[in-house]
Amino acid sequence: MNEPVQSVDLTNCDREPIHILGAVQPIGFLIALTSDWMVARASANVETWLGKGPEEILGKALSEVFSAESVHDLRNRTIMLRGPDSVERLFGVEVVAGRPPLDLALHLSGGSVVIEGEPSSG
Repeated sequence: MNEPVQSVDLTNCDREPIHILGAVQPIGFLIALTSDWMVARASANVETWLGKGPEEILGKALSEVFSAESVHDLRNRTIMLRGPDSVERLFGVEVVAGRPPLDLALHLSGGSVVIEGEPSSG
């Protein structure tokens, strides 16, 4: 039996699938690092943004994936994270030489350092 289609509004938006873990918005990517900055997880679409697929970056040091300057900047911003909901942002970062710059968000989740990236808004 088919369920009736409901429109989404403020009374039912909490049931929208956007809150389900494991999904990444297609406008960007997500990478999770171990405490020693090794890539532990990567969204399936990282190749679009970095030129390397998840299978190529998993288990690698972030310094083998991102430019040295961007890793340096991310590490400096990590020091500034305070509290469970803090987020640091970097704008216009050249993560991979020759690829368009990205805006990055950095936060901690459990024991992981999480980096989210999307096209730079300029």
